[in-house]
Amino acid sequence: MTITLMTFKAAMSMPAKRLTAIGATTVVYLGGNFTEFVRLRERLPEGATVVEPGPRLNEIGHEITRDIIDLDAQTVPGAVNPLWWQASDLADRGPYATDLLAGAARYIYFMECLKDGRDRLIVVEDWWFADKVAAAARRNGFAVRFPEGRGPRRPVRMAMAAVRQGIRIARQILPRFLLDIKKQVWIRRFRRDHPAPFPALRDVDVVVFLWAGPATFPTGGPLEKDVYLGRLPTILGDAGMRVAYVALSISWVNDYRKILAGTAQASEPVFFLEDFLTLGDVIASSLKNWALFARIRRRFTAGGHDLTPVLRAELRREAATARPAFSRRFARVAERLAKAGAAPKAVVMPYENQPWEKVLRHGLRQHLKGSRSVCYFHPPSRDLYLSFLPSTRDLANDAIPDMLITLGDHAAEWFRRHGFPAERLSVGGALRYDGMLDGPPPTRDGAPTRPFTVLCATTIEYDATFDLVESTLRAMADMDDCRLIVNFHPIADRPFRDNIIAFIEKRRPETLDITYSDDRINGLIAEADVLVYNNSASCIEALTQGCPALFVHRNIGLDYDCLPDAIASRHHGGADLRRALEAARNGTLDQPAGAAARHLLRAILGDVKPDVFINAIEARQAPASTGGTAAPHPVHGSK
Repeated sequence: MTITLMTFKAAMSMPAKRLTAIGATTVVYLGGNFTEFVRLRERLPEGATVVEPGPRLNEIGHEITRDIIDLDAQTVPGAVNPLWWQASDLADRGPYATDLLAGAARYIYFMECLKDGRDRLIVVEDWWFADKVAAAARRNGFAVRFPEGRGPRRPVRMAMAAVRQGIRIARQILPRFLLDIKKQVWIRRFRRDHPAPFPALRDVDVVVFLWAGPATFPTGGPLEKDVYLGRLPTILGDAGMRVAYVALSISWVNDYRKILAGTAQASEPVFFLEDFLTLGDVIASSLKNWALFARIRRRFTAGGHDLTPVLRAELRREAATARPAFSRRFARVAERLAKAGAAPKAVVMPYENQPWEKVLRHGLRQHLKGSRSVCYFHPPSRDLYLSFLPSTRDLANDAIPDMLITLGDHAAEWFRRHGFPAERLSVGGALRYDGMLDGPPPTRDGAPTRPFTVLCATTIEYDATFDLVESTLRAMADMDDCRLIVNFHPIADRPFRDNIIAFIEKRRPETLDITYSDDRINGLIAEADVLVYNNSASCIEALTQGCPALFVHRNIGLDYDCLPDAIASRHHGGADLRRALEAARNGTLDQPAGAAARHLLRAILGDVKPDVFINAIEARQAPASTGGTAAPHPVHGSK
């Protein structure tokens, strides 16, 4: 058996025949960069095979889920300040913050390759990680050829890895730090003409945190609907509750100053995170970003494997991000709300269990002990989206919301299955999808449109989008009379879209009609015969309109399907997806539709129950019935 380990850069600089000669004819790409995977596959000569590790990576991901969720039990000593950990990307564990789960699955896959006795060339993204993996394999008694890790150039490569890490840290942290300083200047200028309404805090019943853009808050009237919280503002207003908002600016999409200006004529009290911070807070939170690294244990095991190299790689990634500094600043918010005289019945926020949410809830327990934390879980649940789930230590330390309201029974059961206390869960209904299941189930009788139209629902994740469009192109390569609509997520920026379009245009079949769209996907579904997706909730909108939705497994990454098994139609790219598309075209696709689909969707998207939200805020117990509010949890510090 010969296992050769190589970085992508080294593999691409080597003649193709030499590449296959040193690794037999089987090449495994164990990285997350899908364009690298495609370039590697396209470069190899005929007869060589690039393995798609996605199916096995997902199996491994499910096998080690509990170990990843409880990462803190192994790595964080009890004496560590909980805020340092809760603010970190590692504590998030989600795919947008850390590569921990995917990296662990790739490492275990690599160890399995060592044990099965077959020759392989394994290609990875990063030299530093490859060096650590090779060393770990040798310590376990496996012979691994890693040409880049030996010889007189090794010290140079080690030094260059350190230099690249330093450059990465500077590029990621310094611009964000300077932007945060500018925000402090801009908020102060804005408040000269539009003073922060701190006196109003003494009279509010509810403080609501939400993500905001320039057009979030209307002029001349109260906020009625939010992107994530739906018509919750209207529900609160109808109940006679006085509301203040803390706007979390989506300044990576819109200019922060325009977002500020959008609140100038708001009829309700609106604050920004920066209203509660000083310049010293910004500086201190950025400096304290390093405190965790001095205390964390650098050893981690999962599924019986020593994953210390993976943990150390993620710590390197953590060192080059400014997100923990942003999250840590929320520790000040509750303190300064209390100093302003605020004593709301509840603080309401969307729930994704992101680090800033955890830090804010910690602050509420310290400074607003009479206020409940009421969180609304607005997205459909995804099995490997581990950031949503609290760890065993979080549950033991009560580091969870006083009440978590989910959008449907399916999500509530998912949380219960992972240990979330049932008495802290309620089903309030799908605020974002309110009314979507009203009326009779839609039907699409008769022949499909001409041409047969496939709607590709991309995501905000770069490599997942590449993976989806490439799999779809391969599946549609020889299909006649077809049209492909590639729909971009609203917050995808221009370089993102341009790169995807360039990738498609280089590989598009000559006979395939392709349209690129920035329109809202809800309207495009009406034009489509079938929707394909891999990390988008658009599948729910499609099914509610009677349009089949096909989940496409990722070739080299983890899957995050938001549909449960009973209604999902999942396929691998290429021939498997091609068969599913043909089945959708001729009406033989095996996926629930009509009344059967509507019944299954109701478990995901529950009917909106305003009383559930009001009872959670008022700490009242609803009558015992399906979807009612559970027995209220005692408010922090109460007896």
